[in-house]
Amino acid sequence: MTIDNDQYKTLMRGLPHNNKFSYGKHEGKSFEEVFNEMENRGYIRWLCTYEKPLTRVLHKDREALKRWVADKALEVNAENPKIEEIRTLRDEELLDLLIPEEVVRPVLDESGEYRFMFGKYKGTLVSEVVKEDRDYIDWLIETNSKVVNAYLKDPEGYVPDRKSYGVYCVAKFLKEQQ
Repeated sequence: MTIDNDQYKTLMRGLPHNNKFSYGKHEGKSFEEVFNEMENRGYIRWLCTYEKPLTRVLHKDREALKRWVADKALEVNAENPKIEEIRTLRDEELLDLLIPEEVVRPVLDESGEYRFMFGKYKGTLVSEVVKEDRDYIDWLIETNSKVVNAYLKDPEGYVPDRKSYGVYCVAKFLKEQQ
């Protein structure tokens, strides 16, 4: 018997989870522990919004993390006078409430250059990463080719959405360097 992706997601939501990462650099740490480390909130946001196919282990962790984020957003806002309205929000909206997108966007520093606010180069100038790890930049561009192509097609008119802003900043930097 085969099951489709939606059936798999439903099945995974029903499984118990220990609310710990079972892979990667945070393996064995609880979601709460990683969330409390401010510099890791971008990682939580990235995993919750990552749209490419994941292995079953990663998918199980992501689904559990999304449930945890929703519960945490409600917990943090328990005293908010608008709590009843907050309870009606979708998972993505609760994620925005708990970890605003500004946490993971590349930012312009005082010199006018973009710094990564996510991933393994968090806090590093985009220009430095371009010089020192072109493989990472190529991977970032390749895995987000739709964003890059849309920007290159219309650099003046392209408006990135919240999920593509980081790649947009890298593509913009590379175009300016040509």
